[in-house]
Amino acid sequence: MGFFTSFFSGFKTKVSQIFSFLFGEKEAAAFGTAALGLLKTELGQIAFTVVESISFEELSNAQSRKLAFKQIASAAKDGGLEYKDSIINLLIELAINSLKGHFGPK
Repeated sequence: MGFFTSFFSGFKTKVSQIFSFLFGEKEAAAFGTAALGLLKTELGQIAFTVVESISFEELSNAQSRKLAFKQIASAAKDGGLEYKDSIINLLIELAINSLKGHFGPK
């Protein structure tokens, strides 16, 4: 996971024009920074890596989310991490939106 942290460290956050239009530039930038912060956590890095790897598979959105949840929950348990389902689902959504370019490093 060192690559993830080193790749995202030192970058300014960018947010898509859609986020800025919907929420305002200041709020969108704050959200992007906070979202990247969550993805930099141990579980966030797991979620990002899992979601990225699943994105190359030919699955429906529902199948992808289900598989991602299962893999992230398993990895968290194996690593001694305990999280509620809602946190895992949040990280899945953040990873998806980051990969789609809605926010991320500049």
